[in-house]
Amino acid sequence: ATKEPRRGRPAATGRVLLRNTRAAVQRAIDEGTYAVLGPLFSGPIGASMQIAQRAEIAQLVGGEAAGLTKQGNQYLFR
Repeated sequence: ATKEPRRGRPAATGRVLLRNTRAAVQRAIDEGTYAVLGPLFSGPIGASMQIAQRAEIAQLVGGEAAGLTKQGNQYLFR
C-alpha cells in the first residue's frame, strides 16, 4: 500500500492566516490609512471587518459570501 503524502496542519495554517490578516488591517489603521483594500476571501474578511468598522475605515473586499454585507457593516464594500 502506498502512503499519502503528509499535508501538514491546515487548521493551524488557517489560524495563522486569520491572525496575520487582522494584524495587517490593524497596522494599516495605525499608520493612518483612509481605506483598506482586501482581503479577498470570506474567512479573512470575517476576521478583520470588525477592526476596520470600529476604526470607521472603509474596507473594499473581494469575498463572495453575501452574509458579509448582510451584517449591516456600513464600512464594508463587496
